[in-house]
Amino acid sequence: MFKEMQAANVIQNGVSVIDVGCGLGHQMRLIKDALPGLFARVEGIDWSPATVAKHQNDQHSVYDKVTLCGSDKLPCLDQDFDFALSMENLEHLYGDRSIGAISEMMRVARRLIVTTPLPSECINFAWIYPEIVEAILDDVPLSEHDFICLESAVHKSTVFPSSMVDAGFTHLPKGHGYYCGNSSAIDVSLIKCVGVDERAVYAVDAFENSSLKTRYLKLLAHSVELHKSILASPHHQAMQPALQPTQQPVHVADERKRSWMPKIFRGK
Repeated sequence: MFKEMQAANVIQNGVSVIDVGCGLGHQMRLIKDALPGLFARVEGIDWSPATVAKHQNDQHSVYDKVTLCGSDKLPCLDQDFDFALSMENLEHLYGDRSIGAISEMMRVARRLIVTTPLPSECINFAWIYPEIVEAILDDVPLSEHDFICLESAVHKSTVFPSSMVDAGFTHLPKGHGYYCGNSSAIDVSLIKCVGVDERAVYAVDAFENSSLKTRYLKLLAHSVELHKSILASPHHQAMQPALQPTQQPVHVADERKRSWMPKIFRGK
């Protein structure tokens, strides 16, 4: 996306970016290496203490700064960045936090780029079923650190493409949940999301023990149930046309060739 916008003279060198849910920064590294000189300031946000510590102790981190916080409460000034990125992050948030994360990105940046699995691809059954079996059979208690790492890996929510488009995003023809938009043109209230209820995972009734392993198993079970909620949603059928890419992205050299690019990102 950045490469196409640079080629079309929509953006110039000196771009500021905040990467929300940055993880280890592999994707950001690929972007920066492919576009040397484009970015003047790149900051990361992550809620894993271990991830943030790794960046802070790495003199060669891809980020100028990495802050420990949740995606829905960014410690940034309004419109402080040119772009907010959320690359494969929303699906790892509980349902009630996904919309909040998008709202916060709109607040701190002028443009948003979001990538996340399509609803039908949100739950990876090839991973989750063996994980449930392994978690049941493993008799080693989970530490708080272990639970945080495991919890962050589980997919907990999804947004429906048709609602993202209704809200003002452009769904790019890349065969994935790949969205971009101008913050000023997005109505977050129109975004439809289904997800795991964080309160249900953390609640403990009289018949349960309060171990972190029990909590993790509940999370895995709720993640499986999320797939049923996705299929039952009236937005599931509405999204089907959005899954069919109509054009392949092209390298843009003139107005005709860059017509696939979202109008809001083309410039004049």
